[in-house]
Amino acid sequence: MVKKLNVILITVILVSLTGGYLIDKYCSDFNLKEIKYSFINANNQIENKIITSVSKKFPLLDTFSKFLYSLSVSLFIGVFITNQIERNRKKEHENELKTIQANINSTLLE
Repeated sequence: MVKKLNVILITVILVSLTGGYLIDKYCSDFNLKEIKYSFINANNQIENKIITSVSKKFPLLDTFSKFLYSLSVSLFIGVFITNQIERNRKKEHENELKTIQANINSTLLE
C-alpha cells in the first residue's frame, strides 16, 4: 500500500512539474504588444510614451504554473522528507532501546 502511494505521489509530482514547465514555456511565447502614445503635455510639447502589454491570459497562466511548482515542492517535502526524518527518528529510538536493554541485561547478569 505504501509503495502504491509513493508511486502515485511521484506521478503527481512529475505531472505537476511538467505541467508547470509547459505552461511557463507557453507563457514565454506570448507576444508583447508595444503601443506608442503621443500626447501634448501642459507645456504644449509633444510627448511620446511606449506602453508594453501582454495578453490577459498571461497572469492567470503564470499563477497556475507557480501553483503547480509549489504543489510539487510541498508534496515532495511533505511526504518524502518527513518520511526520511521519521525513519531516522525510529532508528535512533531503536538504538536507544537496544542500549537500555543491554544495560538492563548486563546489570541483571552481574
